[in-house]
Amino acid sequence: MSAVVVRNLGKRFGSTRAVDDVSFTAESGQILTLLGPSGCGKTTILRCLAGLEAPDEGTIDIGPARVLDGARGALVPAERRNLGMVFQSYAIWPHLTVFDNVAFGLRVRRRPRAETAARVAEALALVRLTGFEARYPSQLSGGQQQRVVLARCLAYGPALLLLDEPLANLDAKLREEMRGELKRIQRETGTTMVYVTHDQGEALALSDQVLVMDHGRIVQRGSAPEIYRRPAAPFVAEFLGSPNRLEARIGADGALEIAGVGRLTGVAAPRGSASAIVCLRPADIRIVPGVAPDSLNAWPGVVEGTLYLGDLVEYRIRSGTAMLTVRAPSEPTLLRLGEAVGLEVDPARVLLFPSEGSAASSGP
Repeated sequence: MSAVVVRNLGKRFGSTRAVDDVSFTAESGQILTLLGPSGCGKTTILRCLAGLEAPDEGTIDIGPARVLDGARGALVPAERRNLGMVFQSYAIWPHLTVFDNVAFGLRVRRRPRAETAARVAEALALVRLTGFEARYPSQLSGGQQQRVVLARCLAYGPALLLLDEPLANLDAKLREEMRGELKRIQRETGTTMVYVTHDQGEALALSDQVLVMDHGRIVQRGSAPEIYRRPAAPFVAEFLGSPNRLEARIGADGALEIAGVGRLTGVAAPRGSASAIVCLRPADIRIVPGVAPDSLNAWPGVVEGTLYLGDLVEYRIRSGTAMLTVRAPSEPTLLRLGEAVGLEVDPARVLLFPSEGSAASSGP
């Protein structure tokens, strides 16, 4: 049985339709991620699942129980949905010890004292906080506090765990560490998770299924490799990988004439369209010393900006009238501002879409 089934969910705030006819299924024992920019409706959906918002229409099933039936006006309150929620803010009680914070949900459910102690110990071991039972939140790091929240949710065995940008307040190193810990914990417990984030790296690293959202609707759904390698629309391609977006005209020979840049051959052009949108990820453009006059899929360029990222350097390179972002290894040497270079593109790495309003897209 699926852990969560959402059908035709809708939610308005005044004249704004925050969630617009959204349907999806989260399978048991998997991580489903709602990914999109701020204001796309992902947190509103999470709050509807939690029972913190009352949707205007649709149905929500969590396991065998229907917790929302918009047509009948039936809404199961949050406290009866047997789920856990991890917020962006740590949401732990500063006056309680780690043990008491984790035990809170069990005590509310009136579990026996011995069972509570055993479950708290098990949950703290799972999040690697054994020995921290007597500490207070002020004595913990941000990552440790977020682990306490996870332990509190896991201790009472929720049917579903909801996470609303739980790593947003952590520094970069802790975010990477907690990504791995969340994945490990989910695999060890088999807990179904619905995860909300605007961070593409988090979504790709954690998810079994990703729903990319924009303006209250699902733009694309699929596994992390599917949506990254085969984005269904320019919005998805740009949101996952920040590629360069270029306008192109399709020539009689099928080659692409990219406005202000040059020709691109060997790419299957969308049928029935005279123009197309070309998306090139920064890592898919290769910097070479120069470009011969008869070179295919290669253009001259001039370095106009650099951003040192450690192992990588992000260059801003002007080619014709276009400014392209290119990422390349920082070794052996850095390019200088004003340096003339060549840019080579592998047609197999090009993301190509019909122009806005045309027929369905043709992916790579």
